Amino acid sequence: MKVSEIQDGLKKYHPIEKRWEGVNAGGFEIINDSYNANPESMRAFVDTVFTLYDNYVLVLGDMGELGEDEIRYHKELGEYINSHKNLKPETVIISVGTLSKNITDEIKNCKALHFGTIEDAVNYIKTNISQNSKLFLKASRSMKFERIIEQLG
Repeated sequence: MKVSEIQDGLKKYHPIEKRWEGVNAGGFEIINDSYNANPESMRAFVDTVFTLYDNYVLVLGDMGELGEDEIRYHKELGEYINSHKNLKPETVIISVGTLSKNITDEIKNCKALHFGTIEDAVNYIKTNISQNSKLFLKASRSMKFERIIEQLG
């Protein structure tokens, strides 16, 4: 296979909807990875963003279908973020939902905010987050994080 054929193929590639999907809304560049979320995929998401990007805001939602240990899993993610070697004090992490409050409650080494509704989170983003920041969205499908994109647009 020629290099030009590989390049052409890569140019045509589009990720599965809501899986590391790049979109623009309301002047924000957004990576939407809200098709699914579990403790392992959330940690991988955090690792990727913290390692590869600058000027970002994480918007994290509830992880669904975790059973009786769901609160513990959310707290553990917050602890993981809080102790991450690449966490910067200027990082902003927003959680949205019921269970995700347990994530931001554990974060002390950067700005961590919780909102009960998508509407409240979007209002905060619109008035407090620079459009130079890239928004990274991660949550279980049940959170319907596409509404964040719609409301920002």
